[in-house]
Amino acid sequence: MSATFRDSELPEATRIGRNMQAAVYGTILTLSLVAVSSEYQDQPLRVAGSVLATQFIFYIAHVYAGQLGIRLETRHPVSRQQLREVMREEWPLLAAAGPPCVALLLGGLDVIGYDLAVDLALGVGVTTLVLYGVRLGRAEQRTWPGVAMTAAVNGALGLIIVVLKIVVH
Repeated sequence: MSATFRDSELPEATRIGRNMQAAVYGTILTLSLVAVSSEYQDQPLRVAGSVLATQFIFYIAHVYAGQLGIRLETRHPVSRQQLREVMREEWPLLAAAGPPCVALLLGGLDVIGYDLAVDLALGVGVTTLVLYGVRLGRAEQRTWPGVAMTAAVNGALGLIIVVLKIVVH
């Protein structure tokens, strides 16, 4: 985050790019956490708790690192406004855990079984990555084949995590 501009003063493409960066990172992190936690936890709510707690720690780490960057860039303490902007910029990293954790919550409430809850959480994460790829391809004004390729590459990152889970399991 540039300390010389308020988030609202940045070009729309820059704001969208930063949000997308945090959202994609958060989604990949969530997928990894679901894959790993589900190997060691036997209840979906424990998996969700592990994911949310870890995701929150990463969010705090990113906010802390962001404010350190501002301090180094400006050689001044971070203002409350700047801190709020860093928190807002990194929010998608934390929010990315929400949809997969809803699937885990359904498992925790016995609406669906444990394995289905984990599979659904992973599926939601991969689907989210594909949709981010579509959004990115459209933002770059690619042709539809280009949009599809961008979406496929994004989805492939998520599928790699799923395949690694299957191999390890």
